[in-house]
Order: sequence, then structure tokens, then C-alpha cells
Amino acid sequence: MRWRPFQRKAVRALESGRYDVVVLSTPRAQGKSTLAAELCRRALTPGDTLHVAGSESLLVASTIAASRKTCFKLLRRAIEGGDSAGDYSISESVNGCHVRHKASNTRVSVVAGSAKATLGLVGCPLVVMDEPGSYELEAGAALWDSIDTALGKPESPLRAFIIGHLAPRATLAGHWYFDLVHAGTTGRTHVQLIQGRRERWDQASEIRRCSPLSWDFPASRRKLFEQRDRARSDTARLSAFLAYRLNLPERDAASVLLTVPEWLKVRGRPVSDPEGRPVVGIDMGESRAWSAAVAVWPSGRTEAAAIAPGIPSLSEQERRDGVPRNTYQRLADGGALRVAEGLHVPTAGMMADLVRSRWKPRAMVADRRRIQELWDAKLPVEARVTRWFEGSADIRALRKAARDGALSVVPEACDLLEASLSVATVKDDGEGNMRLVKRGTNNQSRDDVAAAWTLAVGAVSRLPRARRVYHGVV
Repeated sequence: MRWRPFQRKAVRALESGRYDVVVLSTPRAQGKSTLAAELCRRALTPGDTLHVAGSESLLVASTIAASRKTCFKLLRRAIEGGDSAGDYSISESVNGCHVRHKASNTRVSVVAGSAKATLGLVGCPLVVMDEPGSYELEAGAALWDSIDTALGKPESPLRAFIIGHLAPRATLAGHWYFDLVHAGTTGRTHVQLIQGRRERWDQASEIRRCSPLSWDFPASRRKLFEQRDRARSDTARLSAFLAYRLNLPERDAASVLLTVPEWLKVRGRPVSDPEGRPVVGIDMGESRAWSAAVAVWPSGRTEAAAIAPGIPSLSEQERRDGVPRNTYQRLADGGALRVAEGLHVPTAGMMADLVRSRWKPRAMVADRRRIQELWDAKLPVEARVTRWFEGSADIRALRKAARDGALSVVPEACDLLEASLSVATVKDDGEGNMRLVKRGTNNQSRDDVAAAWTLAVGAVSRLPRARRVYHGVV
């Protein structure tokens, strides 16, 4: 095998003894399954540094059937094609697969992505997890928890090598694999992430950097360019290209409030002057959520601000929400985010002070949650019912203004809105109606700003149009 530098670096980290966990996340078709099979082969080879005589290592896949088609198939081919094929026994069936080195009684067994197979690991030197982003969500989280617990046992020889791209399931903060990758190298965990930059997604140099193996073969390289060209005009294909070729997971276009091309169009427009008075949308957070206010002028100009709880601290909120370090702190330093010092929940009075200090609204709108508190704070807010019908109208107004209107965002609000849009989730009722929904139950998604923006744009779209005056000839 001729390994690429990024593969050799990951293997050296595993062999160094400095790390219990090695994570390698790359785009699709970059030799991940081949590398996983090679590590399993080495664990079966006497004299190799990964070989522990009499032990059983595990190859974890989403299902046993999936591994039989990919990683185990490659392992079996390597064993049977070698000079010492007779030294091994191979068992493969629907219910289980393993390879055993006869003389040393050393095994590698394939198990499905479930905690049942990894509970109580004793004497297991190596666990290779292949494409963990494809594991069932709950089962995958429980499996990782059992392995992580086993890593902490005294004198445990266990090491874990996790290899796979972030799609199709590990697309959001809160998924154990996403959080593990984006936490980076820390303590006894080594992380290598090959991921494209969104703003350069269609540049050849960026595609080559993210797909070095595919680039080596002319046919694969042509395929990359064909997929890129189709993605330029098709948002569904763009999502797939970003997820699989640049390791930038994208949710289905129907489940996001704005697609990446729509947001880039909004962000790239010149921002109009603040003429007249804006409509302000307000989203009051509860529990650990933020509260947000977004002002939208009839010209499309958008300004935004938010208030975060002071307890827990911003750094703890970053850790809990699974976002890169200092993400929230930079928003606070830039003035787009205020902190409710000493409070778990920002008050309506704080929101009233924020709105009055920034804008002189012609109208304000908020959903019915905590609406009485806003009224008590002397904010004349219109209560917006956010049922399926009303939610659909507001979401469609935002998408239309983003695609074909003059919607634009002031630079100081761009990062705040982008962070919120990235986690805003739209749910369809199956009959063409939709509304924003919270992901999870712990208020870990900063979709509050996107919700306020949707309310504001929807309200602007309902403003009475200026009456046309026709001058006839008498």
C-alpha cells in the first residue's frame, strides 16, 4: 500500500502511545475503509506493533451486512491474497463475521453499531469504528459511551481508531461524532479533520485539497468536476457535493430555513440606508435559550441583536452547544450579543432596553410565548400566532425576499444570523405547511435569531402597499 501523508499521520498517532482515541474524518472516497481494513490486518499479524496475541479486536460498522460489502470484504481479500493465508480461518455469515489467526488465537470480529456488542470490554486492544456517521443515532451514542467508559479502565490496553466522514447523519452539533471531531485534538484524543471551506467550495484547488486520492485518477477527477458543475445550478446536488466531497454536511433543502446559495445571495447584496422605520421581530427565549430581536426595513435592510444568559458562561454554552471555541465570545465582543450577567433567563426588560436603544420601530411582532412580559415592559408588541398556516406564510416570505427581493444584512449582524441559520430547522406537516421547530429539548440550538428574522420579514410582507396614483389627461 502507498499511503498518503494524512493517512500515515493518523496511523503514527495510533502507534505513538500518546493517544487512546484517534479520529480521522475526510470526504468520501479517500481510502477510509481500506485504511480500517489494514489496521485490522495488522492486529492479526504476529510481530506487528498492533498485534496482541490471544486478544479479540473489533471492527464496528453500521450493520454487519454493510461491513461485508466494504471493510470486511477488503480485510478478507488482504488475508486470502497473502502468502500466509493458511494461517487464518475466516467466518462470514449474515449474523457475524470474524478472522482468526490460528497459532496465536487472535481474532478480529465485526459487530454492528450497537452498545450491546461493546459493553464490558476487557482485554480488547483495538476498536476500529468505520463510518460512524451512518450508525443509528441512539445506538451510536450508546456505543461510543460504552467505548469511552472502557478507555478509562485501569491498565486497559484499549485504543480506538474512528474513521469516517461527517455525513449523512452526523450533521449537527449534539451528535457525539460531530462533537468529537469539532472538539479537535485534546488530552489523549487525536483528531484529523479534512474539510473544505464553504466560500471556496467550487475551486479546483480546494477540491484537490479535500480529495487527494480521487485527484490522482483522471476518471475520478473528471467525475468530481461533473458533480461540481451540476451543483452550481442545483441546490440538492450542492448539498450532496458539500457533504460527500468536502465533508461539509448539509441538511436537505426543505428542512433548512435558507439554503447556502440563498444566504450567500443575501449576504452579498449591498445594504441600503436605514430610511424610514423598521419592523422588529422578537423571539423571547426560555430556559437556556437566547432572546433575539431583528429589525427589517421595507427596503430589505436587516439588523440583529441577541441576549444570552449569563449563567452558564459563554464558554460553557459554547461547549454545551458543540460550537468552535470563542464563537459566542466573538459575537459578544462585536456588540451583536449581550449577556444577561447573573441570570439564567434574559428578562423582557432587557429586551425592551435593547430594542429602544437601537431602533424606533413602526411595528413589533413576537410569538405568544412570554408576550405578557413584553407588554408589562411597555413594548407594544403584536402577538403573532405561529401555527402551521402562519408559520408557512412567514417562512415563504423570508425565502422569497432572500431569493428575489432586496433582503440584505449589515456586516455586524452577519455572523450572528449565519450561526442561527445553520441550526434553524423547518418541519413540514405533509400537506405543504411548515414551521420552525426546536431541535432537541435542551435549547442547544441558537435558532432564536432566525425565528425573530422570520417574524420580522413576514410582518414586512404584510405591510400595506403604497397606493398608486394615476394621472389622467383631461
